[in-house]
Amino acid sequence: MKDTKVKIPKCWICNDEGMVFYYKKINGIKYEYASRCKCVKGLCYGEQIPIVDEQFAEAIAEGNFKKFSERHPEVIKGQAV
Repeated sequence: MKDTKVKIPKCWICNDEGMVFYYKKINGIKYEYASRCKCVKGLCYGEQIPIVDEQFAEAIAEGNFKKFSERHPEVIKGQAV
């Protein structure tokens, strides 16, 4: 197995993708939505795409950080977050 260095994302909301994708159920039908992130990468997308809601962004960032720290505890250990 090859040694690969794990990169810590600069943005925990979108994991440096610039976009946040999520599902919403309306009248029993599941729809996929996209919002642009508030980070530098998200600002590259046009203004027709709405910016992710503040409270939703917090929840996403928290979940992304938790998943990352569970997968890579050695990287997070000793890092100031």
